[in-house]
Amino acid sequence: MTPPAFSLLEDATALAAHLVARPGALLGLDIGKKRIGIAIAQSTLRLATPLATLHRTRFTRDADFLIALIKERQINALICGLPLHVDGTEGSMCQHVRQFIRNLQKQHSIPVYFQDERFTSQIAEEKLSALHPTAAGISKSVDKVAAMEILQTALDQLPAAQNS
Repeated sequence: MTPPAFSLLEDATALAAHLVARPGALLGLDIGKKRIGIAIAQSTLRLATPLATLHRTRFTRDADFLIALIKERQINALICGLPLHVDGTEGSMCQHVRQFIRNLQKQHSIPVYFQDERFTSQIAEEKLSALHPTAAGISKSVDKVAAMEILQTALDQLPAAQNS
């Protein structure tokens, strides 16, 4: 079996070491089959903000959009949500996310940190329901807010010395 073509940051300590060596912006991704939620954070600020929702069409277009964003915003790592089952095991959606990242890495090499994303969409929906009383308001933003939750969780898990 061939090793993955991407640089994988195995844990929060590895992510922190990467950020010390190469400070800069991080992109959080909530990869679904229909949409990709996108959030951004400057590693020095430690605050994730929702950025965009990409409505997926075909991989090439999706990858081109993300690569252009990576270059434009000078992103130095991706924090990608990994949709584990409640019991912590991986299913078909995890395989889908990992394959998407492997394919993206064939076009643009960038370090990737996989963050457990269990319940992030539910948390995002709860936050949005407080702001938007209509379902339409929630559905327009849930993916990018879920990406923000994924990214913020990763930032919050960084070792204390890295957060100061």
